[in-house]
Amino acid sequence: MKKRRLLSIGLCLVPALYFVSEANAQRISYPPEEFASRRQALCESLEHRDQVLLFGKTEAQPGVRFRQDPDFFYFSGIEDLNAILHIDAATCSSVLFLPSQTEREASRDGWNLLYQDGAAEAHGFTEIRPLTYMQEFLSRRRTGGPQTVYVRLSEKTEVDWSRSDMAIFTARRMANPFGSYPTEDSWRVETLKERFPYYELEDITPFIDPLRMIKSPREIEALRRNGWLSAEAHIQAFEVTKV
Repeated sequence: MKKRRLLSIGLCLVPALYFVSEANAQRISYPPEEFASRRQALCESLEHRDQVLLFGKTEAQPGVRFRQDPDFFYFSGIEDLNAILHIDAATCSSVLFLPSQTEREASRDGWNLLYQDGAAEAHGFTEIRPLTYMQEFLSRRRTGGPQTVYVRLSEKTEVDWSRSDMAIFTARRMANPFGSYPTEDSWRVETLKERFPYYELEDITPFIDPLRMIKSPREIEALRRNGWLSAEAHIQAFEVTKV
């Protein structure tokens, strides 16, 4: 009887939540200008020093809605896997690197911006290049004297986990002798050092975190809407589960 009652409650709750969210649960979209202004703020906080590299996620977690790396998405608005964003802090020009696609991949995911005419200008990027050109691109930017590339040396963030949370969870995993494989970020850092020894790597997160802390009007709108949806869902859940 108890299981049957819980099932009945669940069936009642689904349509209730559907009508609450149907018109309002779509993700708020941000115009290209929003991301461009974020990149400009980052360049200004860096005082026009050298280069920035931000990396998108390389794989999707099965069974859940894909969520891009937050630091990468904050400055790019791009949801593609294996994307990389390069920012020249001196000019604030931005080059997006995207993987090439096969016909089969495009039939499933759609053609990415690499294959769309005028996409760079429409989305506020200086250029969009194939991912395979990334290493040559960095090599061509070498000049005399010391050069710095800002990358993420601190931990990433996730939906409910801060950088300090991620550091703790990674440390716990690495205590297991069979779970002590490096993180993607640490592997990227070592690879950059090996292939581009003339670049000095610095941590970009002290410049990112203060920017992400201050919300734009559109972000505030999204937070308010999400809070409202959550409250309405709880209210309707209370109603349908009344004894």
